[in-house]
Order: sequence, then C-alpha cells, then structure tokens
Amino acid sequence: MFLPVFVLSALSCAASHFCAAAAVQIAQGPSRVPAYGKFEAIIDTDARHKNPYDYDDISIQGVFTAPSGRTIIADAFYFQDFLRRPGPPDAPEGREILVPAGQAHWRVRFTPRETGTYRYRITIRNSDGGYTSPEYNFSAEAAVPAPHGFIRRSATSPHHFEYESGAAYFPVGQNLCWSRNLPESVTGHHFPSNGTYDFENWLSKMALHEANFARVWLGPFNELTLERRQEPGRSDTGLRRYDQEAAWRMDFILAQSASYGMSLMLTLESFNSLRRTLLPHVWRRNPYTAANGGMLRHPWRFFTDKKAKSAFKNRLRYIIARYGWSPSVFAWELINEADLVEGFWRPSVSRWHREMSAFIKRTDPYGHLVSSSYSYLEEYFPFAPPGGIDFVQTHAYGGRDMAAKIVRLGRRKAGWMKKKQSIMPHVVSEFGVSLRDNSPDTNADAHGLHIHNALWSSVFTLGGGAAMTWWWYNYIDPMDLYFHFAPVSKFTRTVEWNRYRWKAARLHASHGRIRALGMTGEPGMPGSRPDGRQIALVWLQNKDHTWHRTAKLRKYPRPVKNAVISLRGLRDGTYEARWIDTWSGETLKTTSAVCKGGLVRLKVDRLSNDVAVAIKSRI
Repeated sequence: MFLPVFVLSALSCAASHFCAAAAVQIAQGPSRVPAYGKFEAIIDTDARHKNPYDYDDISIQGVFTAPSGRTIIADAFYFQDFLRRPGPPDAPEGREILVPAGQAHWRVRFTPRETGTYRYRITIRNSDGGYTSPEYNFSAEAAVPAPHGFIRRSATSPHHFEYESGAAYFPVGQNLCWSRNLPESVTGHHFPSNGTYDFENWLSKMALHEANFARVWLGPFNELTLERRQEPGRSDTGLRRYDQEAAWRMDFILAQSASYGMSLMLTLESFNSLRRTLLPHVWRRNPYTAANGGMLRHPWRFFTDKKAKSAFKNRLRYIIARYGWSPSVFAWELINEADLVEGFWRPSVSRWHREMSAFIKRTDPYGHLVSSSYSYLEEYFPFAPPGGIDFVQTHAYGGRDMAAKIVRLGRRKAGWMKKKQSIMPHVVSEFGVSLRDNSPDTNADAHGLHIHNALWSSVFTLGGGAAMTWWWYNYIDPMDLYFHFAPVSKFTRTVEWNRYRWKAARLHASHGRIRALGMTGEPGMPGSRPDGRQIALVWLQNKDHTWHRTAKLRKYPRPVKNAVISLRGLRDGTYEARWIDTWSGETLKTTSAVCKGGLVRLKVDRLSNDVAVAIKSRI
C-alpha cells in the first residue's frame, strides 16, 4: 500500500524558481517491507521536461540511507500501468489485450538488503534546477524464510555462482526469448500474439519440472522491445523513449518468475538490430538509424558513435531502474551474438563492451552480473576489470552427437580462459540440433534426446549452469519436453558447487563406446568448507545413445557390459559412490569405492544409455 500524498510546498528546494514553476506529489511506499522485498514510491510532477524517459532531460532519484549508514542511489523511471485481459481465442492478433490504467508517472523501486530503518529522500533535476524532498523512512524486517539475495560469482569456485546468502546457484532452464508472435516480415510466418499469456504458460511448466532459470530478450523485434522506432500517436516510441506495454510485460514476467523462484538473464540487444541482410534483420526498424530519426547510417557505428552510446546508456539506466531491484534478475546480457553485427570490428566492439559493462557496474546499485554472447568468436570477449564481463557464454548448433559438441566447445572455452588467465563461469546459453526454425532434424527427435545429452554433458564439463535449449515455442512446448529439466535440477541441488575448487577429472573407460566426463573437487577455503571431504562427479554415456542414431537412423544403443572406469585425482581412502538415474534424478544404488595409489576403479555392469555417479570420501 502507499501512504498519503504530500506536495511540493513541503519540499526543500535547491532553486526557488524551480519550486515556483513545478508541482510535485509523492506517494510514499509501504512503511514496512521484508528484507530483499520491493519498496516502491510514486512521484507525479509537472516539472519541465520534453521527454520523461530521457535522464539528461529530467532525472528523478531516490537517495536511500541504510541502517549501516551506507548511501544507495536508485534512479526513478517513467511508468504507465495496464490491466491485462484475454481477447477471443481466435482473434487474429492473439489473446493478450493491455488497457492503460490510471495516469503515467514516475516510480522509484528499491530493495533493502539490511534489516532496520531506512531513510530516504527524492531528488529531481531538470533544466530549471533541482530540489530535494524532506527525509522519510521505512522499516526493513527479517523475512521468513530468509531470502537468498542476489546472485554472484562464487568466491571459492571460479566456475560457479552463488547467492549472497552463501547458497550455491546452478542455473537449469531454457531460452524464452519471445512469445509466438514474431512479425511476418521477420519469419515469413504469422503467429498469434499471446504475449504474457505465453510466458505464463511456459514458466509454470518449467517450474513444475523444477527449472530455475530462463533467458529473455528485451527486443529487438518482439513484444518486449523497449526502444523501437517512432509509431504514430505513441509518445512512448522512438529514440530514448520506451514502449510502456513492453515494459509492463517484462514487469509481469519478472513477477511470475519470482513467484516460482526462477531467475532471468535479460538480453538487452541483439545483432538483428544492426544488420541489413541475414534474416531475421530489423535494421530498417531500428530507432537509431538516420532513416528513423536517429544518428546511424551504418550498423557498425552503433559501437563507436557518441550519441548512439549515450542513448544506449540511457536505456540501460531505465532498465536498471525498473527491473534491477529484483533478486530474480540473474544477469544483464549486453548483446546477443555481437560478432554477427554488419561491419563487425573487434577493437571497437571490445571497447564498447568494456564501456557499457563499466557503466552498468557504476549504475546498478545491486551489482548484477554482466555478460554478452558471440556466435563463434569467443576470443573477442573483454575481460579485464573494472569493465570486464562476469561470465562467458557459448552457442552450440548442429552435430549428430550433442554431448560430443558440448564437450568439445567446453574444453575449447576452458583452454582459452586458461590462456587468458581469467577463469570464470561458462554457460552454454543456446543449443540446438539445427539453426533452422521447425527443422525436420529437430522434430525427428520427438523425445528430446539431444536435450538430455546436452544438459548432462554441460554439467560435467565444469559448466556454470546446464546448457539452455533454444526452440522453446515450436519444439519444447508442443512436444512437452519439460520433463528433461527435473532430473538435472534434482542432481545439481545436491552439490555445493560454490564450496569446492573444481578441476576436470582424469578418467579412462575400458570400453571405447563409453564417454566418461567428470570433475574432482577439493574443499574450499576455511569458512567455506562443506565438510572437509573430497568429491568427484562423473557422467558415463553410451556413445550409441545419440539423437541422430536413435531418431534418424532408428538404431538403438548396444549395451556396454562389464566395463571399468578409472578415476585419478583423489586421495587414498574409502569413498561412497552414489549412482543416479539421469532420467529421474533418483538414486539407483550406493556402493563403496576404494582409492589406492590415487586410483579409483568403478565397475559398470551394463550401460545402455547414461548414468551419473557422485563420489564422496567417508570420514
């Protein structure tokens, strides 16, 4: 609830002519909020401005003082509320109808991370000057159960993530980049626009199958595109203006995700905006182009033009102000597949990444992770702090054996990071049998075996998260393949990823048709130690068990019998080996294993498809 409104006459003014010319109403947020909950205040003013979305024109901020004395500044953002209602199921434009509710105004959102009394003021600056409100306060109370907080890179394991609470976070999920309504100009096909109804459906199914992560695009050609070219009669479109229907949809999706305990990586831009060829390209609808009233005549200038960079930073401020309060935001992805931008040039793109990443780290009061993605040329990633990204991504398409592809790309990425002397988490954020929409090869794998193999192989190659499938709306959902997430999620929740120092295991299989992947973990530094015991995680796959062999060739795996897996890298002693069914996540059996001379031997009586093994020393 919001407390009663007070007006500008109660404010202390930094410029008397500002006060005389402007009226301001502020509705204070709730007097009590849980720690890591949302505090929100509403600001309504007729202070002089041409563009309420442009922070160079009018800047409204909340200045908060924590119980510890720390000062946190949060930008306000311009906001229009909507009511959502479904249209007729057979409507040509889909089911979602958004109706404006109330008048547009500014809001400040803030997340208290300490318990106790917070003090805050609202400040406003424009061409007339500025002023500061009286001081107000609210109380942040301990939440039950205690929240995990925001997600960070692990302090102990450079390959993994953790919450502020110290609990491990291992992402398991998929891409949900847009609903089923890409325009015909992009796809050549028409899909009805269901907007948030699609996301509501997908997120609920993912949550039912224990997924905890999704990647969502804020543009450039979907119903979540914030900055789009000017449309007649729309004051929220055009350069440095942000589509309020799109922004409201993202609020809704973020709230839904939070209700399921899921986190989102928000992709802020994509190469498609910066291409005139190679479908799907949307350069002609980019508000930054000269033809649409912007400043760019060539796509590659997006990375070097001062006005373009200033406009993008303005968009970043709006996004951080509106969504950054939420612990459900896992990371900001600056741009999807930057190397596919027309006229791509490594030095300028690298400098742009450093500049934008550093800007986010200065602006985001909650310190969200920052990343970016390339379709292939991972050596172009900028690393060095303070402007470097926090984790790397890989996109993997094609191949008859998805596990083999994931392993090859993972090892290549690991070798490249070692060469750069900058080890950080690695996530396969896109994969698929094919790059083609509704590919016959993808559809032939009706049971999603390539998904299963990609998920499990990525976990056991020092992945920071499970690999993320791409074709969510035309493959995962219609074929109801969500069940693949649950076993991986069950398994990864049993491992304290952030409490160990991990390295690739030295494994050898006595039979050539067994792929053996794994890692060994040494307990972390004092204070982060789980229980002092060594651990090894192993995944064994029958190499015949691939999507191509089973779905295309109709040749089913020949079981491997009486094999032995040799594992090196553990200290001598007695270990407990828990064998896990990768299709259910349940324990099949628990056996004893002895390490002698640094060698553990695991006997595999029969392997038809795959199995996981968690090996832990006994005290």
